[in-house]
Amino acid sequence: MHALIRKCAAAHVRANTNFIHISTSTAPSIKETGLYGFHHLKTPKGFQRFVDDAIERSQELVNYIAGMPSSPEIIRAMDEISDTVCSVIDSAELCRHTHPNREFVDEASKASLRVNEFLHYLNTNHSIYKAVNKAEKDSNSLTHEAHRAARFLRMDLEKGGIHLCSEKLDRANELAIDIIQLSREYNENIITDPGHVDIFPASKIPKKLHHLVSPIYRNLPGSSKGSWGLRDKTKEKGFRLATESSTLQGFLQCAPDAGVRKVAYVQGNSVPHANLEVLDKLIATRHEFAQLMGHKSYAEFALHSTMAASPEVVMSFLLEMSKVVRPKADQEFEAIQNFKRENSGDPNGELDPWDEAYFTWLMKSAKYKLDSSVKS
Repeated sequence: MHALIRKCAAAHVRANTNFIHISTSTAPSIKETGLYGFHHLKTPKGFQRFVDDAIERSQELVNYIAGMPSSPEIIRAMDEISDTVCSVIDSAELCRHTHPNREFVDEASKASLRVNEFLHYLNTNHSIYKAVNKAEKDSNSLTHEAHRAARFLRMDLEKGGIHLCSEKLDRANELAIDIIQLSREYNENIITDPGHVDIFPASKIPKKLHHLVSPIYRNLPGSSKGSWGLRDKTKEKGFRLATESSTLQGFLQCAPDAGVRKVAYVQGNSVPHANLEVLDKLIATRHEFAQLMGHKSYAEFALHSTMAASPEVVMSFLLEMSKVVRPKADQEFEAIQNFKRENSGDPNGELDPWDEAYFTWLMKSAKYKLDSSVKS
């Protein structure tokens, strides 16, 4: 028997969604179909119908489960609910993060929010909770795997607070929705406000990095605003670097000017500023949610049902790992720092954070006789 359930693929859903499943659908191999093999998704507006159908079918299954069918049927119905709902979430999240068409992205975002709201209804549905408890206790009529599925479903439902009194459950639902929205806001801020740095003069950026930057111009001291057609003579050319993660990483590895690397690194690790407030809210919201669930911290809440079991176990593991790898890390750091000193002519030069990628690449290029001007 195949694994009965799996968690939804979307990262932000994974932390807050309790229903899990395996997807058994495959994309049709003939005839024109919609996005990801779903016929509803031939157009952006199809996401609305996709959500409507998923909610309608899931509600039918919830009503069926409320009638307390046999334990195997309860698990089968739960699996179908999970498959139905997570098909929408997985498609919406993939589209939201990868589709080039803005209309598709916007409709996928709306679909994701609607389904997440519906998931909170499912995760706080006492008929489902009673049925799952019934199935877990009725171990004789279930296969070993189905019984484990019932146990994990019950545990996941309780992570959402379904076992709490109504007042606490309502607050838990509010906090869970806030956590989803704040997590999404945090990620969207990174995408929409990656920050940038303007670099002058243009000669500081080697030609091999021009594909990562955009040309810009600024007035030279004493230049006249009325000098039409004389841009090259009255303005200085420079470059603008967007400091989003992937671009910054490649730039720091290949930029020879230490000053340029520094300003790019500092700017790239200082934006978006709006996320400082978002992160404060997210930490506070998670902490309140964890305490509502009877835990001292969100870390304790997140780990208590895992193999790690507690923050103390995780910290102990990390410290033990640090003892093992720290000597090798120190050795590598010293080697890179010495390489920098040899190449810069400064015997006392320190290896700064913005130097590491650049001199690591140069050192590897020298050791393995690679062309340091070429980067895959």
